[in-house]
Amino acid sequence: MISIGSQEETIVAVSMEAGRSLKVTTDMVNRYRQGERLEHVGVSAVHSCYLRLKPVVTSISKMKQGSKDPNSKWAMARHGWCLQLLIRFREIGADALLAALASQRSGPYGAIKDAAAIKVLPRPAYFSEEHLGAALSICQIAWWDETHMKVAVAGKGHKAAGSKFQVRFPRDEKGRLDPNGKQLGERQYDLNIKYSEESRLSLGVAQIELPDGSRVGRRCQAYDYTSLWICTISEWEKRCEAEFTRVGELQGGGGNYWIETGRNENDLFLLDSVMQMKGGRGAILVEAGLPTVNDVADWLKRGAPRIKGIGKATVNILRALVAAAKDEPLPVAVDHSKAANPYESKFGEEEWEGVVEQKLGYSCVTRLIEHIMMASATVFAGTAYEDSWLFYHDALSQMTNKETVEWMKTKDYYKRWLTPANGLNAGTVYANRPTGDSPELMCMDASLNKDVDDVVARGVVATSHLPDDDVRKMVLSTPKRQTAAYLKVWDPTFIGENEGAASSVRIVQDTNKFFTSCRAIVNASGAVVHGLASRGGHRADALRDDVERRGGVRVKGPAPERIWLPPDIQGVEDEWLREVVKKK
Repeated sequence: MISIGSQEETIVAVSMEAGRSLKVTTDMVNRYRQGERLEHVGVSAVHSCYLRLKPVVTSISKMKQGSKDPNSKWAMARHGWCLQLLIRFREIGADALLAALASQRSGPYGAIKDAAAIKVLPRPAYFSEEHLGAALSICQIAWWDETHMKVAVAGKGHKAAGSKFQVRFPRDEKGRLDPNGKQLGERQYDLNIKYSEESRLSLGVAQIELPDGSRVGRRCQAYDYTSLWICTISEWEKRCEAEFTRVGELQGGGGNYWIETGRNENDLFLLDSVMQMKGGRGAILVEAGLPTVNDVADWLKRGAPRIKGIGKATVNILRALVAAAKDEPLPVAVDHSKAANPYESKFGEEEWEGVVEQKLGYSCVTRLIEHIMMASATVFAGTAYEDSWLFYHDALSQMTNKETVEWMKTKDYYKRWLTPANGLNAGTVYANRPTGDSPELMCMDASLNKDVDDVVARGVVATSHLPDDDVRKMVLSTPKRQTAAYLKVWDPTFIGENEGAASSVRIVQDTNKFFTSCRAIVNASGAVVHGLASRGGHRADALRDDVERRGGVRVKGPAPERIWLPPDIQGVEDEWLREVVKKK
């Protein structure tokens, strides 16, 4: 379909060398063909062209956490947690529940493993629909997870973002594509840095039911804590106390930074000393018995009798200074360094913690939780679950800390956290908290983070040819620029609710898989289920109800939709395509 030596062949080569995927490259080819009024081509045609050009692919140079042993304490706790979740969401039938109860390694029925015998026994409160309360809905849960992205320095920060391989095509001595050519582009390397910097974000999503009954995916406003480490309440208080003490012991209040005079740089008051009058010969005036600006004003009113050393030019300067002087009480200087909390004294109640965070490199976990509460409430506003929404978050140690839990309870936040109820896993370290190490249960971990990574990578490749000072350029070479790139594709306040990554369709699809994961974990007695959170072709197939799975003649489908990019760079690839065509 793509002929040898054609313009499309060049586009395939240049696009793949730039780090674009086969799918994105197909999109670029079809953009060109659309402009030429030619029929679109499929991925297979582009792949055949790619192979024909004899690409040289070089490397740019984990098993899941948890336990495979169903008898481990972690697996047994996880089995109970997933089983309780299925009960609370009413996603398990009576027979399946009895079978799961009978299979528990360490359950409420001891050595009884017969489902029929268990059926007639009283159900413990933590596995009883009656005691667990009203059924939960997938449409009342916000899913939150933290993600850390290492910066990509050297070539990878500006192109081929996220790729572990580099594609290069043989060319002749004039740079033209030639499967038998001897020339290859420059080899790329991923610099190995001992302490790589990171972007750090907490991302949340929710499946929302609209008034008409339809369901959409929504992204919550991201929490950006790049350059910071989350710490417990006590650790934060200790670090703050040490910093406040350091500031308080500074000599002279640490200079002008902590002392506020209460005046602007050029302010002058009638009660000021004449030494404040710039160019006014203050020492001479003091010696002449005019120590204050007000005294000078009276002297001028008297016709400015002759003073040795004060000429006509100086008198004119003094008149201008006196005319601008304020007839107000002198402002009182404030030395913030002497306050119990110097930062709050200087920056105010709303801003001081953010300033201290940047100074110390740490952020209290309460700041993260406050954001989760605010952003989750925003996406559920106006829905049936506006007052009863919950959030799911894995067992982050700073959140499961007793101090944090008590703080959450005093703020009435703890009831919003989806955790084991009615004494489930009591007597173990997994009581009152998710079991942890369970990416299968977190849609962000399982797949949506990858969706976001993919769109960012496409944006980096799409803008790689732009100059560094172009505001549209997406770069991953520093934490600040990388964070900006991720927020550019995520932030619903920037791109709206119905655009961006992860998409609404993906969010709905992957939050629904939560129950599939719970059942698989229960069936595996809580042990690790390898491949459960993978994003192979079955994710895409699940959306294609019309896929014919039998043999026969293949019918070419419609042209694929264009891949989403942030609004301000959607035309950049068209610009790039025109340049490729022009150079051929």
